[in-house]
Amino acid sequence: MAKERLATLSLQISLTFMMLHTSLVFASTTAEDTFQKGIKSFKSGHYQSAEKFFLDAKKQGYVALQIDYNLGVATFKLKKYDAAILHFNKLISHPKFSAIAYYNIGLSLERQGKKEEARKYFKLASESKSNEKIQYLAQKKLNKKELSHNIDNKKNWDVYASVSYGYDDNIELIAKDTASSKEDSYIQSYLRARYKTAINVRTYISIFDISYDDFDAEDYQNIKLGVDYPFKFYDWKITPAFEYSESELGDKDYQNITDYKFKARKRFGKKSLTVSYRYSDIDEADNQYEYLKGKRQRIRINYQMPVNIGRLRLRYQFETNDREDTSLRSYSPERHSIEAKLSHELQDGWEVFSDVSYRNSDYPQKNNYAREDERYRFSIGSEYQFNNMWSVSAKYEYTDNHSNHRIDEYTRNVYQLSVNGKF
Repeated sequence: MAKERLATLSLQISLTFMMLHTSLVFASTTAEDTFQKGIKSFKSGHYQSAEKFFLDAKKQGYVALQIDYNLGVATFKLKKYDAAILHFNKLISHPKFSAIAYYNIGLSLERQGKKEEARKYFKLASESKSNEKIQYLAQKKLNKKELSHNIDNKKNWDVYASVSYGYDDNIELIAKDTASSKEDSYIQSYLRARYKTAINVRTYISIFDISYDDFDAEDYQNIKLGVDYPFKFYDWKITPAFEYSESELGDKDYQNITDYKFKARKRFGKKSLTVSYRYSDIDEADNQYEYLKGKRQRIRINYQMPVNIGRLRLRYQFETNDREDTSLRSYSPERHSIEAKLSHELQDGWEVFSDVSYRNSDYPQKNNYAREDERYRFSIGSEYQFNNMWSVSAKYEYTDNHSNHRIDEYTRNVYQLSVNGKF
């Protein structure tokens, strides 16, 4: 009798373990299938369905760490940044996932406009050596958004340099305010060095040069000295400045210009508004350019804001001129300009941009010659940032100038490759 009871009990225990094992296997299989459905939905761009499958898989017993990572990524794509942060926080204590968790928490905080908090997590990710790719991406975030600013605060000087090679199929005649109908390749260089004093006054010098291979008469050089003083006034950053420049055109002295500048900038989260004014006192450096002597005033309004596909800058500028002119032709236009520039950051250091602008120029009448121009300009380009110091860029620019005088109408194509450095 006892043997029969023992055999029955043994059979019941065996059956129970078999049923439990079968249930666990079935649950594991079901959870894995659900998880894979979530992966498939995510890859198809159906992030809401992916989130639901991942949550169901977790309820069904899926315990791999990937579930929290994928839930974090899916909720990030759905712009549920608080939920994404909660999921990524669960991975921080695991060495294999800590770097990617820090980085993605930083991205989520950045999207919420919490830049200082985001910077802390990017810094943690940049210090982790478990994932070189994440370390590089985090360092790039710091370099681009915060590190360069911190470096500027620590050192009292900075230098920017750029060297370009380009081709222009209709060289613009600077002194004549029209196009030449001649094409040429050119080398262009720009250097700016700036020094910040102990009282936050900045002095700077810049040198610009463009030299054409064959069309030497339009070679242009400009050297500029300036001083500015940025300071805070309530929520505005105010920067008054004074500049003096001398230029050469071809092998002759061209102009001496004194500029008085004022700029005010205010931020609204990720948006910003900048208003600036420039008064220019222009003097000829050679008698043949006396007709360009006079005054110029410019008022400019910039508004920048993030959009779904990148960052948008809108600009309006109003310009007046009061030059000596010639007896036959005016060089004193009143101008209205509008511009829109869209830039978009890609992965691995790439950025692309496009720019569209319109300018209306109304010239006073001279000897029955009244001129009015409408200029349309479009440019597109790309820049690759190797690190926080070096980058390369390429740009194409198209200009179409309409005028009420056929002689002043032209189109222009410019292609340019550049190497840029910040030190």
